[in-house]
Amino acid sequence: MIDIDEQGHYRYTDFNPVAKKKIGAICCSHSGKTRHWSDSEVDLLERVADKLAIALTQAELYAQTRSIAESEAQKAKLMRLML
Repeated sequence: MIDIDEQGHYRYTDFNPVAKKKIGAICCSHSGKTRHWSDSEVDLLERVADKLAIALTQAELYAQTRSIAESEAQKAKLMRLML
């Protein structure tokens, strides 16, 4: 996205989706002089977004696993009390 302020300065912002299911976005911007983002910079941003997506997915899976484990522990405790 390119924005132009009142003084005619350009600002380019690159939004990169985090994962294909779009769980977030990384925004890199540059204000001041017009600047071209190099292919290597865009590639780095894409790789960071991919790694972030993996970390977020793992955190979500960990939270789900922990919740299931706590639920199962409560069920086991109730079963022991019933016997």
